[in-house]
Amino acid sequence: MNSPNMLWPDCQPPTELHAGALHIWALAIDPTAQQCEQLRMCLSRDELDRADRYRIERPRLRFTAARAGLRKILAAYLQQPPDAIEFEYDTFGKPALSRVVRTSGLDFNLAHSGDLAVVAVSAIGEVGVDVEQLRPVRHAVGISERFFHQQETAEVLRAPVDTLESRFFACWTRKEAVIKNV
Repeated sequence: MNSPNMLWPDCQPPTELHAGALHIWALAIDPTAQQCEQLRMCLSRDELDRADRYRIERPRLRFTAARAGLRKILAAYLQQPPDAIEFEYDTFGKPALSRVVRTSGLDFNLAHSGDLAVVAVSAIGEVGVDVEQLRPVRHAVGISERFFHQQETAEVLRAPVDTLESRFFACWTRKEAVIKNV
């Protein structure tokens, strides 16, 4: 399944997830344009169209690597080629395995930020995962006050200045993961 030019090592997940199991995979997603051409071969037409809508090359390459990585991981669990996996999308664009494959009891979620993608694979029902690259956030306090619960906002406000952004993102990623699961 893996060629020598792939960006991640061969993952050998179990062929089935046991009841209650949750696996988290981290993927480096900083391919070269040449590597990306290889990764594109396993994507569906709609994924290729989405990738091609990125006007800036680096986000386009990262999207492609994240989706190819997701397909590779799911293919190992489902014991089928990555390009054979079919997705359906809900009204918010969240992908799910097609109805035919969904009977496997497998659920997943994908998040990516910067050079990192995270994939959660579950046999416990719907799952959400999120990752954010730490970076300066000019309005972290204002965003917290507007979107976070009072206790979450208080946690961010208690943070020393040098850790405020990491506390903000810790709360933000928890919220995102939960929202993705609803």
